[in-house]
Amino acid sequence: MIKLVRHRSISIILSTVTFCLLIASCGLPTVTYLYPPVSFSVDNSGIGVKNDSNNHDDSEGSAQTYRGIEIYYRVFSSAATAASVIDSLNAIASSYSDEPDTFISAATGTSYKFSRLRNTYSSTTPLIPIDASDESQYYLSFSRSSDWTLTNENGVALTDTDGNDISRITRTLDSNPNASSLSFFEKDFNVGTASSDYDFAGSVSTTSSDTVYIVFFAVSYGIDQNTVGQTVYSAPYIASSYAAY
Repeated sequence: MIKLVRHRSISIILSTVTFCLLIASCGLPTVTYLYPPVSFSVDNSGIGVKNDSNNHDDSEGSAQTYRGIEIYYRVFSSAATAASVIDSLNAIASSYSDEPDTFISAATGTSYKFSRLRNTYSSTTPLIPIDASDESQYYLSFSRSSDWTLTNENGVALTDTDGNDISRITRTLDSNPNASSLSFFEKDFNVGTASSDYDFAGSVSTTSSDTVYIVFFAVSYGIDQNTVGQTVYSAPYIASSYAAY
């Protein structure tokens, strides 16, 4: 069996070979390729995720395309619906296996409405800012009484390069809700006649005593060095199970 190996840069031929031969200089534009996280697991207590160190490109030196890991979520009131959406995400990912940007657009669009997790300090991307060569495991713990916490494999809360605490993880909403609405543990997932929470798929609003079911997927995130700040995503790593929370 022949195994095809994907490299960080994939040449895309925009014209035929014959046409290229007619041109004195025929440069082939490239699209930067990021590897998805090498592992991504979800259970009822939290998430574990790990970068694929193949994202490090020696030719990029200190200006690496790769910037870290993003995690997307959507909350459901039905376990059956959550399981069905996992199947749908996998089907979309298969259809757009070479078009991660198209997958992100579909998953976050009006049909599926997935949102990115963010920290309480800022909405700056990515959620987990790490070096391309980082092979550490990172954990997101699902507390039932306080904000979710993001730590490294040594249990140390994450900070950014300026020492700011980016470990407290919360929801992303389009509106400007009060602080408690952003905390997962409050389970303040609202359905209203005028508007409903974008990240929630349910027919009735929830309270702290209700169980909800959360679907997640992770992607590698980067900024293309060959263009002016173009965002680059990897193919998704879709968690095989939802979290009952």
